[in-house]
Amino acid sequence: MRLLVKTFGWHYPAVKGTFASSKQTPALMTVLTNTDLDYHGDPLGVNLWTNQAILESAWTLYSDGWINSPNQCILGALGTAKSTYVKTILLRSMMHGGRAVVFDRKRQAQNGRTQGEYVKLADTIGGTTIRFHQARDQGTRINILDPAIVQMTTAGSDSLLGQDRLLIMVAEAALETKLTSEQRHALKVAHQSALDAADLKRRVPVLADVIHALQNPCTTGVKGVDLDRLREWGLPVVLGLMRYIDGDLAGLIDGETTGPGGEPVDFASRLLVFDTSALEYGSTALGLMMTVTTAFLLSVWVNMPGEKSLVIEEAYSADGIGVVPAMLRDLAKRTRGVGASMISVFHHVSDVPVDSPLRSLITESELVSIFRQDKGADVDAAVELLSLDPSTRQLIQELPRGVHLRKRGPKLPLVVAELTRTNLDRYITFTDDAYVVNN
Repeated sequence: MRLLVKTFGWHYPAVKGTFASSKQTPALMTVLTNTDLDYHGDPLGVNLWTNQAILESAWTLYSDGWINSPNQCILGALGTAKSTYVKTILLRSMMHGGRAVVFDRKRQAQNGRTQGEYVKLADTIGGTTIRFHQARDQGTRINILDPAIVQMTTAGSDSLLGQDRLLIMVAEAALETKLTSEQRHALKVAHQSALDAADLKRRVPVLADVIHALQNPCTTGVKGVDLDRLREWGLPVVLGLMRYIDGDLAGLIDGETTGPGGEPVDFASRLLVFDTSALEYGSTALGLMMTVTTAFLLSVWVNMPGEKSLVIEEAYSADGIGVVPAMLRDLAKRTRGVGASMISVFHHVSDVPVDSPLRSLITESELVSIFRQDKGADVDAAVELLSLDPSTRQLIQELPRGVHLRKRGPKLPLVVAELTRTNLDRYITFTDDAYVVNN
């Protein structure tokens, strides 16, 4: 009998039940309990699974140890409000003194004229729009030997890209192949000779100085190698770099850093919008200016405090442009060292080849916003690249406009987030002016 009493717990005193209201019982449902983070940034939106506010940003999540890199990736089909999301998070960052750079190539009718998609944001906060154009009287040039860029890349450093590495990148982009060890050495010697020659003349060195030094070497830097052999090593590099002087890539990096007509360029603005619409889509010129400008700005930003964002719209457009994808991957690894977040925007993930370096912009970003994908191939690619559960496929295909599946590193659960916008946000992100006027 005693065994039976113990088995059923009859020897414990009875506990009288109590009444519970409808406000108390939700606490017993795990799906409704508070699983969101405490304050980790400004209000972003609402978690549609719990109806709780999402208070976070890439920088606060990174500084608090929830993610290992502030780089972000945004995936989604056309018309899913990806750009709206980007503009909103940029505005909120800049309200706290942050800085941002956007490569914008979309042209649309706004306020009765055709202009870039980010013009409203730039006008609102007093930003600067800089146009890239190969005509010297219309476009801005970036000098890869500008004193703002450190001369040498520090061994083991993940923050700054020096002139030496940048020279190799632009040479390989022009030649559309990797440099040999001999060609690299010839370029290295010519780089130093160009710096010395410009210093003697008390002026800023430019790319033409490097080309001249390659053709007229004065030292080899290696015993047993004469000047003629060094000149021979550098000849292919000369032919490649000449594309920037009088070839199909002229007008972009062939002089000092100046604006149209030689006017100075102010890179201190909180928002820099680089209008790349004049450069052909998918061209070497477009990919080159995105990478060269990024390297330049990382050097400019290194001593500037605060949050910094670098937005690359239509990042997949750089794929297939020689060494440009590898250059972007290299630069993405260096943003963290200067406190910057590279925000890569992809429309069609499936368009990025399996062996493309651009895939690392997706796989190595721990903060990913996945908007609706209409193509099955894009859904499959997103699920595979981000190691998502297969059950998310249908969810990704059915997400409403302005809602995204949010992946925040391995330590936090997925959430479905709906962006919350103020009236100012709505004004900045409204891009249907032409439709309203025409109707």
